[in-house]
Amino acid sequence: MQRIVTRFSVLHEIGHYVLPHHEHTLYVCDDVGLSFSTRLVMEKEANEFAADLLFLGDRFSVEANCRPIDARTVKDLANKYRASFEATARRLVESNFRPCMLVAFKLEQKGDTVDVDAVPIWTVRYCVASPTFKTTYFEKISGVLPAETVAAVTQPGRDIVDRVVGEVEIASRAGNAKTTFRTESFSNTYNFFCLMTQVK
Repeated sequence: MQRIVTRFSVLHEIGHYVLPHHEHTLYVCDDVGLSFSTRLVMEKEANEFAADLLFLGDRFSVEANCRPIDARTVKDLANKYRASFEATARRLVESNFRPCMLVAFKLEQKGDTVDVDAVPIWTVRYCVASPTFKTTYFEKISGVLPAETVAAVTQPGRDIVDRVVGEVEIASRAGNAKTTFRTESFSNTYNFFCLMTQVK
């Protein structure tokens, strides 16, 4: 896994070197001199550059749109493109023509101490939606991963493909209809994810 993260990080830094205005701006300005929004834009551009190289541009997109949107596809494509499960799941959703969303969860920590007896609470860290999902439904959600899903996914010996499957009804932006989406919750051992795909 360390080598995979390093490959993306190296490509990200190369992006800063080769993308227009990045190198000059980084030499002339420091974190204090650059506005927050400028830094965000530059980091986003460098991430996109790294992802395009890592996933071989359109080659990944074509393959992603020919496969089911599920944890098995994430694992297979991550192994094929030598990328992390998280980066692969994001790219699978971002490049998909079908309505789908990836929700990533983080462990909510209160204060500096860890209470080993407390029930862990996993809240939404970020969402990635396919273009059709964004325009038809929404771009992000908030909430908590159900405790029973966390317990099922964290059982010892489980793999990313050993996911917890469910269904959820989602209303369109227009509010005139609800669509059934399949949910797949899985973990890469330190993060939780939920893939939502439209049931046909």
